[in-house]
Amino acid sequence: MKISASIFNPAKSALDFAHEAKTAGANCLHLDFSAQEPWPLTSAEITALAKETGMPLDVHLVQPALTDEDIVQWNSLEAEYLTIQLETLEHIEDIQRLKNFARRGGVGLMLSSPVNLLDNAAQYAAHVLLMSGIPGQSGGPFDESCIYRMIEIRKTYPRLAIHVDGGIDAQAMNILRAFHVDLVVSGSYLARAENMYGNLCGLRFGHQAHDLRIEHIMQPYARLPIVQEHILFSEILPTISHWFMGVVMVVDQHRQLRGLITDGDLRRALQSMGPGIFKANASSLMNPCPRTVSPDMNILQFARFVSDTPQGLVVIPVVKHDGTLVGAVDLHSNLFF
Repeated sequence: MKISASIFNPAKSALDFAHEAKTAGANCLHLDFSAQEPWPLTSAEITALAKETGMPLDVHLVQPALTDEDIVQWNSLEAEYLTIQLETLEHIEDIQRLKNFARRGGVGLMLSSPVNLLDNAAQYAAHVLLMSGIPGQSGGPFDESCIYRMIEIRKTYPRLAIHVDGGIDAQAMNILRAFHVDLVVSGSYLARAENMYGNLCGLRFGHQAHDLRIEHIMQPYARLPIVQEHILFSEILPTISHWFMGVVMVVDQHRQLRGLITDGDLRRALQSMGPGIFKANASSLMNPCPRTVSPDMNILQFARFVSDTPQGLVVIPVVKHDGTLVGAVDLHSNLFF
């Protein structure tokens, strides 16, 4: 299930919020635009958000028309999702323009609206965004009638992916997870949290967040790219390519972690050493002091740890207290995506 972080915090700039959401592990940024209110961000600010964070945009339009200009604009900004609210449309035929959106276009539906409002939209939409609150407003509770709407939509429009917005917290996620919801939008629960990493982790894992430990999510030792200190560059390169993790881990004969070699380490070594790199061994190429975690660290502790980890690092070795390597956490595949 993807988590879309709704930019909703006047105490922070949109860019600061976006960077924090990315570090916490959100999958995309949700932007609400209403015809009743001025746009909170300019096109230039939206472009900067996407480029500087690398996060996909999840755009929700609450307005009386979906125009060709809207489609062109959001295509140019490379938005991943574009949703138009059905209840505010004056001409349902505008929905047909979604077929010209380059990625995933969908429609928003209030829980108070009849599901058959989707009849004329379902053939052009890839998803329906169920609104358990008022579009563009944040902070309301989760409406459990959303469950019955999801059941009805699954039965009547099985092709539509389901997105949910409104009152999304860890308790609501426990329900939504069971219904295989594709994406949830969380605003105030993330934005008003003292620790966004902990709250997003609560969304990701629900009531189990405090019980899950690194040992539950790590890649085990047998599935890691491993080399020993004497291995030469010519053997390191195919190892790093074969495992698709962007790193190799250097151990001694007792499985003690000696260091870490990343793609970036190899590029820098090639620039500084030139052809001499072919005579270099793992010991001379590795970072001998990589950041590590223990297998008994819980998920919330790990979320805080990740916030202080350099952004370029996506694989973190897991070692016992005696230095023995037992696994690794791949941030892309294990936790956040």
